[in-house]
Amino acid sequence: MANITEEQLQKEFRRLDKDDSKFITVDELRQYYLPMQEMLGISNALAEQEILGFMKRFDDDGNRKISFEGTKQTKFSQLIV
Repeated sequence: MANITEEQLQKEFRRLDKDDSKFITVDELRQYYLPMQEMLGISNALAEQEILGFMKRFDDDGNRKISFEGTKQTKFSQLIV
């Protein structure tokens, strides 16, 4: 995995955080992830399982939101790379 700076991670986080709430919600994750999965021919059911898996892995406090501060950089970089 390439070295990604904190500034690059914050930029990508803001790109996914469509409403600028400082959190990435399940819906925002879907907006990011589903189009890529469709282009790859992955079924919506499988893509949804992966999205929920991401949320489980990156949502440190169980509020169904991913925060940059609450998520270690290395974990978030796994989401965007």
